[in-house]
Amino acid sequence: MSKIVEIQALAEAGDSEAQYKLGNCYRLGDGINRDDVKATLWYRKAANQGHVYAIKCMENACRNGLGIKVNLIEAASWKAKINKSTDSSKDSHLSGTASPRDSSLELELLFKSLNDGEAEALYRIGVCYEEGFMMRRNLVEAHAYFSIGTEVNGIDARSAFRLRCIEREMTIDERNRSHKRCVKLKKEIDAGRASLLESSKNGGPTGI
Repeated sequence: MSKIVEIQALAEAGDSEAQYKLGNCYRLGDGINRDDVKATLWYRKAANQGHVYAIKCMENACRNGLGIKVNLIEAASWKAKINKSTDSSKDSHLSGTASPRDSSLELELLFKSLNDGEAEALYRIGVCYEEGFMMRRNLVEAHAYFSIGTEVNGIDARSAFRLRCIEREMTIDERNRSHKRCVKLKKEIDAGRASLLESSKNGGPTGI
């Protein structure tokens, strides 16, 4: 069974993560003909189940008319859901009622995965910075992560798409700062992976 067929089967069965991934496939033409209408349809299905990344995609689709007519009222509605989800995550963490997959743990796992060389983590961290999910929104950081992502197989198309979207919101100064940050970030990522590799060779603990 091909990857796209497997994702589609799970999406049709109601799996929100698969629905989000299928939306990405249609939006980017990854393994299937590009179709913004179908992309938004699957993003909507996932978003209606509370999938945070799909909700962001719906906010973006409504704001920019991707697969549907521009609808700033609906875009604002999706944006409010993103903010509510982020606030709930913060409140849960501060009150001590967070689940095992609370924001701090998710971030730790993401950065560890980045050190381990997982390209998907690079993309997800960029999304977190773009959306202000689990951390303060920072378009300069998001731009830097996505810029690096455009050079990595597997996340290059998605990163380029996100890059185009956020550049509409950025000033020239912010873009210039992002380019400088990108150079520094590459060195930080390389240093983190080198440290992890050295630790593994010496039989020491692994981690960020």
